[in-house]
Amino acid sequence: MHNILLLGILQGFIICFLLFFTGPKHTDASILAKILLFFTLVCLNQYLYDSEWMQQNPYLNTGFYLVPLMVIMPIGPLIYQYIKTQQEPTYVPNKKERLWSLLIVIDMVPYVAAWIFLTGVLLNLLKNNPGPWGLFIDRWQQFADIPRWLSLTGGLFFSWRYIIKKNAPKNEKWAISFLKVFTIFLVLWLLQLILYMFPILQPLWWNKIAWYSIYVPLVILIYWLGLCGFLQSRSEKKRQKEHSLPLETFREINHLIIQAMETDLLYLNPDLNLSMLAQKINIPQKTISTILNQYEKKGFSEFVNNYRVEAFKKKVTKANLSLLTIIGVAQECGFSSQSTFQRIFKQTTGMSPSEYLKQYERTNK
Repeated sequence: MHNILLLGILQGFIICFLLFFTGPKHTDASILAKILLFFTLVCLNQYLYDSEWMQQNPYLNTGFYLVPLMVIMPIGPLIYQYIKTQQEPTYVPNKKERLWSLLIVIDMVPYVAAWIFLTGVLLNLLKNNPGPWGLFIDRWQQFADIPRWLSLTGGLFFSWRYIIKKNAPKNEKWAISFLKVFTIFLVLWLLQLILYMFPILQPLWWNKIAWYSIYVPLVILIYWLGLCGFLQSRSEKKRQKEHSLPLETFREINHLIIQAMETDLLYLNPDLNLSMLAQKINIPQKTISTILNQYEKKGFSEFVNNYRVEAFKKKVTKANLSLLTIIGVAQECGFSSQSTFQRIFKQTTGMSPSEYLKQYERTNK
C-alpha cells in the first residue's frame, strides 16, 4: 500500500509540472494542474504520516504538522472552474465563486494551531505540552472532512448542472467522463466517512486497511486524471494552434461581439446575419465564425437566438402576462416568425413557450 501511494505521488508531481509549467496560465490545463497538486499533496501527507522514519525523527515529525499538505476545500470550486474554462476560455470566476475558494481557511486551521503552539513554546509563552494541541488538530481534521466532502459535492453538482444546461458541445465526452469519475470517487469517500464517523458500522476487515480504502482510489484517480487530462490538454492545444486565433486576439474580438449583442442589441433585428455583424464590428465574417464555433461552441444562428430567447424570458417576467401575446413578444425580441420562435425556444429551454409561461405563472402566484 505504501509503495502504491509513493507511485501516485511521483505521477502527480510529474503531470502537475507538465500541465502547469509547459503551457499558458489561467487555462483549463493550469486549473487541472492545481486539482492534481492538491490531491498529490494529500497522498504525500498520508505517506509521511505512515512512514516510520518520519515518526522516529522528532524534528521531521514536528515539521510535518507545520506544512499544509491536507488542502482539499479548493478542489470543489476548481472542478467547476475547470469545466467552465473548457467551454468558455475567457471565463473568469465571479465574486461568489471567489468567496467559495476562501473556505480554504478550514484546511489551514490545524497548521495555524501548530504554528501558534511552536511559536509560543519557543518564546516561553506556552508550556511544552503538545497533547491538547495534538488532540485539537486530530479532532479538527476528523470533522473538517465533512465540509471538504460538501465542497467537492458542490463543485460536482454545479458542474453537472452547467454541462447539462450548456450541452457541452465540443468536449462533451471528456467533460462527462471527468465528472463521472469524480462522482464515483465522491461516493467512495462518503462511504469511508460514514464508517469513520460511526465505528459501530465498521466491518472486521476495515481496521486492517483503514484510510487506504480511499487513498488507493485516489491514486487511481491521480493516474487517470493526470494521463487523460494531459492528453486532452495537448490535443486541445494542438487543435487551437492549427485552427484558432491567439487567445488575446480572441478576447478583443469576443468583447466586440458581446458588446454588439448586449449594448447595441443587434439581435433585436430579425434580419440580422453574419455579414451585418461583421460590418458592425469591422471584423471578417470568417474570423467571427471561428470564434463562435471554437470558443462559444455555437454557430452564428444559435448564438444570436440564445440572446433572443433570454430577452423573451426577461420581457414576460416584467410585464402583465394577460396583456401579452406570445408572438408579439417574440417579434419584439427579434424572431421573424412564430414557427421559428416555437422551434428555437423549445430547443433552447426544453419546453414550449406556452409551457414556460404556465410554469412561470405557477411559481409566481
